[in-house]
Amino acid sequence: MTLVHGRVRGQPIELHGFDGKLFRFVCATSFAPGQPLVVEAQLASSQTLELKSIGSTKLPDGRFEVRARAATLARPAREALLAAFPLAAGSEP
Repeated sequence: MTLVHGRVRGQPIELHGFDGKLFRFVCATSFAPGQPLVVEAQLASSQTLELKSIGSTKLPDGRFEVRARAATLARPAREALLAAFPLAAGSEP
């Protein structure tokens, strides 16, 4: 499993998945649907991702799995994400 570290609102996160449209990450805070999120992700280089929360689910360890979609996604960020999550490349149009 690919794991990318980053931060959202000063909180550390673990980005667990990107399928070309949907992001999944784990953090200590939940986020309401529609809430804008600015994520600093440590990919090949540091990338800023502008996301909108779809919802959060509490995990057994007390953290939250957050699902989000991209509000905007610059080409360098998309390319770095596709390199980090190669299975997402198959979902490209």
